[in-house]
Amino acid sequence: MKSARAIAFEYRPSRVLAGIVAAASVAALCAAAASGMPTSAKMFVCTLGGIYAIFALRRFLRPRFVRAQWRSDGPWRLVDTQDRIEPADLHEAVALGPLIVLDLALARRRRFRVVLLPDNAPFELRRRLRVRLAGNFVPKPADSGEGT
Repeated sequence: MKSARAIAFEYRPSRVLAGIVAAASVAALCAAAASGMPTSAKMFVCTLGGIYAIFALRRFLRPRFVRAQWRSDGPWRLVDTQDRIEPADLHEAVALGPLIVLDLALARRRRFRVVLLPDNAPFELRRRLRVRLAGNFVPKPADSGEGT
């Protein structure tokens, strides 16, 4: 069996997902404004919700890392906006329809999630990732919650 080739790609956030999040944020603000809360509470909730939505979208649209590489021998490498390389381990992966979410564990218990959809990742890249994930990724066992 041939060894898996390295998979490398430029990462940019999905504009479709950003639009969906923005629309959901506006809907939530409209729901708060139309609620039966007192006016001062509505203003507080809408202001706080609007500020949070702006910061969350800004953080999503300006990711720390702009390139990712899954080397053929297993580890991940992420490249930030200043071309610094940081190693990462694949903690979890979810593939659902055209969506692929990669949860990468970095040093000092930090995480970086890569969200790939058709508007920010070509079909061939998503196909190769799915094939490699199916063959190489073994999820960590879930804690059953039973005391031993």
